[in-house]
Amino acid sequence: MRTVVAIPPMPRMTGGIAVFYQIAARLRELGREVVLTGDADAPGLKEQADDGFAVLPWDAVWDAASGRKGAPFLRETDILFIAEGWPNMMAPALAAKARTLVYAQNWAYVFSALPEGASWDKLPATFLAVSHPVARFVEDMAKLPLAGVVRPAIDGSRFRPEPRDTAKTVRIAWMPRKNKALAEQIMQIAGAMDKGGKPRLEWVEIRNMTPGEVAQTLASCHIFLATGFPEGCPLPPLEAMASGCLVVGFSGFGGWDYMRQAEPGRYTPRIEPRPVPWTGNGLFAADGDVVEASFLLAHAVRLVRENAPEYAAIRGQALKTAAGYSAGAQREEVRAVWDALEKQRS
Repeated sequence: MRTVVAIPPMPRMTGGIAVFYQIAARLRELGREVVLTGDADAPGLKEQADDGFAVLPWDAVWDAASGRKGAPFLRETDILFIAEGWPNMMAPALAAKARTLVYAQNWAYVFSALPEGASWDKLPATFLAVSHPVARFVEDMAKLPLAGVVRPAIDGSRFRPEPRDTAKTVRIAWMPRKNKALAEQIMQIAGAMDKGGKPRLEWVEIRNMTPGEVAQTLASCHIFLATGFPEGCPLPPLEAMASGCLVVGFSGFGGWDYMRQAEPGRYTPRIEPRPVPWTGNGLFAADGDVVEASFLLAHAVRLVRENAPEYAAIRGQALKTAAGYSAGAQREEVRAVWDALEKQRS
């Protein structure tokens, strides 16, 4: 059972594409046959070819499957693995009568990218979820077939805690690409609430950085302001946890795969969170609740300044959380899903 991983035609590398490559690596580690395909300039594809992956241009897959260039490349026993935001990429699988596995990395894209008049329940596709919340969305709300869950893996050798200096500033990392206007509102309100506070607040913008630069920046910050929504299994807050930051902000719904409230009485999601071996690892508001997020951020700043026991406890649980998202854990999730898919075929 061969897996053909279709990389979507994005202009630059994204966290979602990186997870596709992670899964391809896990499949190879498990001894399964993997082929990568995408446009010639698909982000990261050349590097994967240099790493020894079989790579086939997307035009060759589609042209062959549609009969325009001889025998189909895809076989009926293959799995075409695509992103949920690119449903048209399942066309070669339809032509070859192969299976399509759709990776739902963000619940908000499951329906939004479908062409007018199309419906997933009328298409021969099975879904793979990136998190427990997305799995609940796919299976319980969208009523679509679910193969299982495969979460992203965090590079613990890159994202790790370092000693922080609180003598001069309290450093707060944030990402402009994640709802910039709301992030700026929160920073303005929290800054006004903190007027005259010592040491002063320093806002650290994470933009146009390499993964190594992001890791260095997070390791130097005390707090990470998470403002992304909607999300499937947001990587930046998880990387911030691995780096020893106190995470404050929004979950994007998908973040509840790992996010747990550190203080009782705060917002909790409608879905029942999955059992995990960690407890409160951050301070979270409902998505878009700028006022609550501002209060939580001001509270987090106080915890950092006072070096409060709660601050150490939250960071400890955050590190425990990040450790649960290892390559080894991801490998076992991939093994379980692909073993089940193989049994379904036999």
